[in-house]
Amino acid sequence: MKNLLSICLLACSFLFSVESIAQYTISGKVVDSETKLPLEGASVFAQNTTSGTITDKEGDFNLRLNRGGYQLIISYTGYESKQLNIVPYQNMRSAFLHPMVICNE
Repeated sequence: MKNLLSICLLACSFLFSVESIAQYTISGKVVDSETKLPLEGASVFAQNTTSGTITDKEGDFNLRLNRGGYQLIISYTGYESKQLNIVPYQNMRSAFLHPMVICNE
């Protein structure tokens, strides 16, 4: 019985180790394209997943993903959304969002 419990615990720890190896972190910064100021609270998520985050007050974000390619969607109220193709271990420098232009007629 004691050996069976030890084997189960070992198997569980192995599964958690494999899962953590199969993940990586994407990091970057979201800024206004005109002023180059950081955008706090911008939404950053991987399309077709439940993985997402928001930027901090410096516009920085870190997003942990399972290994694979993703389309990263970056959005902020009053700005055009941006879509970026991401591959494992690729770090972004900055994502520049353009303010939306509203035409009054």
